[in-house]
Amino acid sequence: MLPTSVRGGTPRAIQEYDGFDTPTINTDRWETVHESTTMTITQQAGELVFSCSDAGAIGISYLKSARKFGKIWRISADIGIDTITGNYAEAYIMLYKSDDNYIKLGPYKSATLNCNCLLRYKIEGGDEYVIPLTGDVIDTDYSSTYTIGVINDTVIFYYKGIQITSIQFPELVNYHIYLAGGSASSGGELVIRMDHLEIHNSFDTLQMTMGKNVRDLVALVNNIGTLIGAIKSEPETKDISGTITLTDTTEQYITLEQATYGEKFKVNLFADLEGAEIDYCYLYKSTGPVWTDQSALANTLKTNTILLKPAAGAAVGDIIYFGNQVNFKRLDIYMEGGTPNTNSVYEWEGYVGGSWVSLTETDGTNNGKAFGKSGKVTWTETLQETTVNGITAYWVRARITTLGASAPKASHIQVTETGATGFDSLAEFMSSLIISIYRKRGDGAYAEVPADIAMPFTQCILYRNVEISDLPAWTDIKIGFKLSETPTASISIPYTGYAEIVNAT
Repeated sequence: MLPTSVRGGTPRAIQEYDGFDTPTINTDRWETVHESTTMTITQQAGELVFSCSDAGAIGISYLKSARKFGKIWRISADIGIDTITGNYAEAYIMLYKSDDNYIKLGPYKSATLNCNCLLRYKIEGGDEYVIPLTGDVIDTDYSSTYTIGVINDTVIFYYKGIQITSIQFPELVNYHIYLAGGSASSGGELVIRMDHLEIHNSFDTLQMTMGKNVRDLVALVNNIGTLIGAIKSEPETKDISGTITLTDTTEQYITLEQATYGEKFKVNLFADLEGAEIDYCYLYKSTGPVWTDQSALANTLKTNTILLKPAAGAAVGDIIYFGNQVNFKRLDIYMEGGTPNTNSVYEWEGYVGGSWVSLTETDGTNNGKAFGKSGKVTWTETLQETTVNGITAYWVRARITTLGASAPKASHIQVTETGATGFDSLAEFMSSLIISIYRKRGDGAYAEVPADIAMPFTQCILYRNVEISDLPAWTDIKIGFKLSETPTASISIPYTGYAEIVNAT
């Protein structure tokens, strides 16, 4: 049990574990046990179980820690959704300071997104970010371990013991820990299981102290070396460069062999996934008229920020414009975390042959209405340049022809430029690129190496390129590139880097 008062309610240098192996929930550890209308929370056979046996009602059930926590902690739990018959489900660890400062990590499913590791967070004064950290969907046969590490202003996220990413979060202090699960919509049966909650910082503190001591020692040795005139020779390196071509879901490889790079070597490699953007996004309100520039917002992943209809005084004839300096035939619209359109009707139009014409489009956002879900929009016509709001570019637009009450907002928008060959432009919408590393065994076969680089890169919400640093090799290695879905056209991924030769053959 946590102490009643440590450093003003922010305990440090202790460990906490809950295996949920008692008949009842420990109310000394958990201040609040909140159950939604039909989602119950019980402890059964060493597990914390969130259960709803029928269609149920919308709502989230949760446990809230009795104590607050500070800046050097690591929180982890095993979470699994083993029964889900509806379209919506979520379960997560949450670090909660306020409605404007929180982090959620765990599996999530909606009508448009199925992700076994979804990160959601909000920092004071900003919008909520929604970032799928993996490309794998919810697996009802297994639980996964989710870990959030807080080290001062840095928060690190782990999935199945592998570090995925980190963010800067300056306001995360004096927060409660929540274990939560439920549904954002009525649906079928839902069962969530959690186990092995660990909250501790003694290991992290020791590790950081040891790391500081090692860094201090290294600095001292380097200073001594400088003082006595020691000269460190530059290591021998060999350049690595080329292009990976992906036309289907067959894995392609970069192979690095000892015969070329020596008995022992370290690999540093960068592969450019060519993240796509959009140059212009304008909302036109016909009464006034009023133009709203949303170009910067379109190129972020801030949820629910891009207006697809005026917030007030909307009318038939209002338009959302999408423009780019380079011609394009595909528009990706990410609605997750946004507000779907349910009752306004839009007409897709493009500037072709000297006038605005209705496009022959395939609208992947149409879920009964345009902008009803995340998806890509493509068309067969070739756009021509025209001037919109004083900007000459290639434009498509969605014009309101029937006005409804819903107020749709998107979270991210990008285009595929004519001639683009990169992953983010040509991969299927929201598909994944999986990077894997293999080492050659003694029998000549290759075995996959667990590594954080193996986490998938997701099209449309891409926030990083492939970067491999100081990968040690004492045998031949291969770096694999594999698509989760066959792309619309051949994808080229250029890569550059070098191998630092540690021991030449």
